[in-house]
Amino acid sequence: MADVPKVCSFCKTGEDTGSLTIISKDIQAHYNCMLFSPKVTSATQQDSPSEFDIDSVISEIKRGRKLVCGKCKRNGATVGCDREECSRKYHYPCVTKAKGIIIRDEEKEQYM
Repeated sequence: MADVPKVCSFCKTGEDTGSLTIISKDIQAHYNCMLFSPKVTSATQQDSPSEFDIDSVISEIKRGRKLVCGKCKRNGATVGCDREECSRKYHYPCVTKAKGIIIRDEEKEQYM
């Protein structure tokens, strides 16, 4: 697996932000970057390398390439603001840097 980059395909940071999960030959991602990306879905196959659906992860990474982070101004931001009037997007690690609040309600399965 020498071809796998040592950075998250979402936020472009390394393991200093959290451990990386290998999704495919050339894609790694932080758990929270996947969890808080709204179009990433749960895996239905038990042989999946993570609990997330690989196709939805890849699709969300592609979508993120078009989105600019409201904090660092780099592409790849997939985490949106919860307020309806706010259209900003962020990388997961940039949310708290921008003084945002992480909403994690496992009972309602809401991650914003």
